[in-house]
Amino acid sequence: MNDHAGGQPMNGRVALVIGASKGIGAATAEAFAAAGAAVVLAARDTTALAAVADGIQARGGRALAVGADVTDAASMREVVDQAMTAFGRLDAARIACSPAASM
Repeated sequence: MNDHAGGQPMNGRVALVIGASKGIGAATAEAFAAAGAAVVLAARDTTALAAVADGIQARGGRALAVGADVTDAASMREVVDQAMTAFGRLDAARIACSPAASM
């Protein structure tokens, strides 16, 4: 028996994806959203990040785009703070970038 609403195992959950502006990060964010999660997208490229969030929202998902730099601890704290303010919880996190890629 499937206990997940509409077959969406992440329904009601919130996922944070760091490096979500393109490539594997964007695909991961889209997969979390398709699984029912609200997603918090973080990356330095805010234009690309907004496009990913807009695509998720256009398909009925919930997405929050937050400009951030993975090499800056204060920036990452701000991402978590915004996630908690917007959604009240954080259930999963995926880092799809490396500090070297951010420099």
